[in-house]
Amino acid sequence: MEKTVRNQPNSMPPASAVGCLTIFSGLAAGIPNLMFNFHTVHDLHERQADSKVQATTRIAGSQTESFILPPLGLPPIPQTAQSISLPEEHWNYTVVNNKIARIFVEHVSGGGIAGLLHQLGVNVPIIQ
Repeated sequence: MEKTVRNQPNSMPPASAVGCLTIFSGLAAGIPNLMFNFHTVHDLHERQADSKVQATTRIAGSQTESFILPPLGLPPIPQTAQSISLPEEHWNYTVVNNKIARIFVEHVSGGGIAGLLHQLGVNVPIIQ
């Protein structure tokens, strides 16, 4: 079973686990102090086989280096020395056998990769 990270329709298509890790690695290369602040964690339901958990998440950091995000089909992102602080998002996790099997991120205006790039002054379409 391939694990995916899903966003709302009309934002970004699902990313495979490898694609997601590649994106986060690229972001960490350019924004080494990238922070994911998780708070207000709720169990939405719990069953024997799986459970659903929701966490409110805020992402912030300062870009110090250029970086690339190959899975998104973007050109290299130049170093801008800008700080980013994305709006809070709800991340919904499906946990199966004590492992995250799926992450669904509820779309918010100004959030996600598009919001991060916009705060860096990079306005290019995401091709995936």
